[in-house]
Amino acid sequence: MDHDWAKKYWWSFLVRDMSVNDELYAPDLRYTDVTTFGRTIVGIDDFVTYNFAFFDAIPDWRYDPLPDQVYVDVQPDGTVRTVIRYTGSGHFSGGLRMYPYDESAPTIYGDGRFIQAPAVDRYHFNADGLMEEGETLYDFIDAVQRAGIMPRDDSRLVRSLFAASKLPVLARGA
Repeated sequence: MDHDWAKKYWWSFLVRDMSVNDELYAPDLRYTDVTTFGRTIVGIDDFVTYNFAFFDAIPDWRYDPLPDQVYVDVQPDGTVRTVIRYTGSGHFSGGLRMYPYDESAPTIYGDGRFIQAPAVDRYHFNADGLMEEGETLYDFIDAVQRAGIMPRDDSRLVRSLFAASKLPVLARGA
């Protein structure tokens, strides 16, 4: 990852301009996020669709890297690994589609509340400087609670949902 890559990447998302994608990503880019439910997004088009799911739900979504929270690891073979801690923020006013990010996807709807979600992105770059693999990590439960979508931990609903997690454990033990 070089300085020009980072400028193009952040600018493309800031202005929602994906015209430089071939300069940023390997064609077979692989990416994961908690909204993929353990699946891997493959290819630039699916990566863009994933990102626009967030922009559609949170039109003013911003990525603000935290000072001194960017880590770079250059490998002898010319590949580069990075980790970036940041805060994502914006007004959650639309529907956030999960994987596969289309009309068939499970969707969470926001009510316009301003949210902030601390997150970590991990990127791997090939020797040509293109992102070939990435991952976004954040606490999904915290994010939906901050958005006012999921009730607090002392609610009957949350306690029932968490208690239901014992059913598969009991079934396996039987």
